[in-house]
Amino acid sequence: PRATHPVSPALSVLSDLLADGLRCRFYLELTDAGLTTDVIAYPELTRDPSLFLITAELAGDSTHEEVETKLLSVLSEVRQNGVTDKETQHAIARLNTQSAFSRDGSTTISESLTEAIAVGDWTLYHTWDDSIAKVTPADVKRVANQYLNTDQSTTGLFIPTNPPATEATAETTAASPPPKSKKPDKPTTTASPLILPKAPPIVTDQDTKISSNIRRTRTAGIDLLVCPTATKDAATIVCTIPLGPGKNPILPSFMAAMLEYGTTLKDVEELTDILDSTGAHMEFSIEDGALTAFARCLKKDLPTVISLLSEQLRLPLFHREDIQFLREQLISETTSGTTDTDVQAAVAFSREAFPQGHPNRQLSPDEALAAIKSIRRKDLVDFHKQWVGPAAATLVITGDVDPASCQTQVESAFKNWQGGQTPPPSPPAPKPTSPTQRIVTIPGKESVSIILGQPTGLTYRDPDSLPLAIATAALGQGFTSRLLSTVRDVEGLTYGIQAGLLGNTATDGSWQIIASFAPDSLTQGMSSIRRELEKWHTHGLTADELAYHQSALAGNHRLNLASSQNLALALSTTIRRGLNPEWLDQYPAKVAAVTLDQVNTSIRRLIDPANSIIIQAGSLPTDNKTPKNP
Repeated sequence: PRATHPVSPALSVLSDLLADGLRCRFYLELTDAGLTTDVIAYPELTRDPSLFLITAELAGDSTHEEVETKLLSVLSEVRQNGVTDKETQHAIARLNTQSAFSRDGSTTISESLTEAIAVGDWTLYHTWDDSIAKVTPADVKRVANQYLNTDQSTTGLFIPTNPPATEATAETTAASPPPKSKKPDKPTTTASPLILPKAPPIVTDQDTKISSNIRRTRTAGIDLLVCPTATKDAATIVCTIPLGPGKNPILPSFMAAMLEYGTTLKDVEELTDILDSTGAHMEFSIEDGALTAFARCLKKDLPTVISLLSEQLRLPLFHREDIQFLREQLISETTSGTTDTDVQAAVAFSREAFPQGHPNRQLSPDEALAAIKSIRRKDLVDFHKQWVGPAAATLVITGDVDPASCQTQVESAFKNWQGGQTPPPSPPAPKPTSPTQRIVTIPGKESVSIILGQPTGLTYRDPDSLPLAIATAALGQGFTSRLLSTVRDVEGLTYGIQAGLLGNTATDGSWQIIASFAPDSLTQGMSSIRRELEKWHTHGLTADELAYHQSALAGNHRLNLASSQNLALALSTTIRRGLNPEWLDQYPAKVAAVTLDQVNTSIRRLIDPANSIIIQAGSLPTDNKTPKNP
């Protein structure tokens, strides 16, 4: 039904209890049983009648038939026996907490209000939470019977028939200079000159300073930063702990995932019940070499979430059965990634750009599978003991919060926590001295993923980093950049192309151009990239380009900090970069101070197109002579 239909709130609750959280119906019956790696369900709430969508990603040796049968069995169980009051209340809590997050900052407020207008009733922005809160288990059962019937369903299956890329395919292709550009099959369009809007002046003396609103203390051994914002009811937590190298490169990400599988005090079901009953969200990941915990909750639940964060960081269970379950999940995900052209291009580039042992170097698919299979419980326990502690930890809390209360809560939750250390710096990757090309053949693909780039030797805080970032933005970030306005818009060779600096938070990173082309457009596409790169490298930016992209970077920076979630992430990243919080206030002035000479000098001094690393991953013209457009 349309979004304004009275049953839409019940359908939203139904989709949430089916597919959200570690205790939802689909997770317990499919993912926890090893049949899937993920299941998603949601109603498309639009102005007109639309679809209720369920998608499942198969794990391991699961068949499409058994997964579809199990999905339909779960739906049948809901239709026949309904759902519990606990499930319903947990779904309502999650949805209403998500709604509070959707009012965090001007951007999300405008998006939420615009969505309500788009579906036909702007008052839904104000009334939706109340409608969700009134949903009962009987309502959920009724809409399940009304809409989720198999004779009204359409099922689509994606069944791969080609072998994935292999280590041998990816690595035995000899390194060689990129071929000289052949004349394209059809003449390359002469690109029109860039037409840039007049850049608004950069505001460098804003009265309200973020840094002056931050309370920073050393609390329970942790670097604690608390910053209240105008957000109502919602709070965001970001905790980062830098990790050093392990004997197994997969250990950091494996350990991070295991933190969600229970503690010595609470099993995973108890942890999930606490999060679900409050609607809070918490996840652990590895970001730029650091263990990162990201959590969002309502203001009233902040003490509970801080306590839970402490327990999961300090007392992980590392249960052997959970380790084996996660191992199987990661094997499935890694195997699935071998047919993803973007993933394999990134892996191949990292292995050419960064030496053995560098944090930015990724494992080949075969290496990753072997590493996952070799992990044992003792490895996780030892790695956790060595690196996870307060010594190098940063904890950022933003939103509708009180700094003194947050400090008290953190002191109580993390009292007597010990351990942790600052990882040793890794030597920067050497600049390439000759051109390198790698081809990763993945049969049966409609597009080829391209990465052209090189290591920079720069971390974010290096003086050369900002001029190069501005120059790179002009080359390939946003619709006013050179690559998008020519290769994409004028020549129509690709839907996606961009340039950026990556992996430079705490270590030296890389400069990359990333694009995708249909196999029959690959030669012309590469020729166009080289043409634009040569012009950029030889002639640099114009004064108008510099002014426009300086204004854009400064404006995006300020807009990004308008939400407590983005502010927490920005603060955390700033500290990881070895900078002070004042840098967030100083950034617009620093951008405005960069000169045209600094930008163009950085291009010529730091980037060497003649010695680029070029990665092509997908079905190249030689193995797909007559590509078909969908």
